[in-house]
Amino acid sequence: MIARAKLRNWGSSLGIVIPSKLIRSQNLREGDEVSVDIRPAMTLKALFGILKGREIDAQKMKDEIREEDKRRDEKLSRLIRTGGNR
Repeated sequence: MIARAKLRNWGSSLGIVIPSKLIRSQNLREGDEVSVDIRPAMTLKALFGILKGREIDAQKMKDEIREEDKRRDEKLSRLIRTGGNR
């Protein structure tokens, strides 16, 4: 499952808070190790700024993004279930 989070100050570091819904859905407990894919979130404004002046099919783009997210979620779930072993 992929979730967006805002970075927050945590002492001299930055941290994220994992939503309780995600914790329950993945049956996580304190002390569990998790995999985190760190990259800046793409905003719609930035996305459409890149495509300015080009003809696009917005519905097709949304469908492709949803399919990509679904594949990423499935891959992450497999990694979590197997402890990182493929």
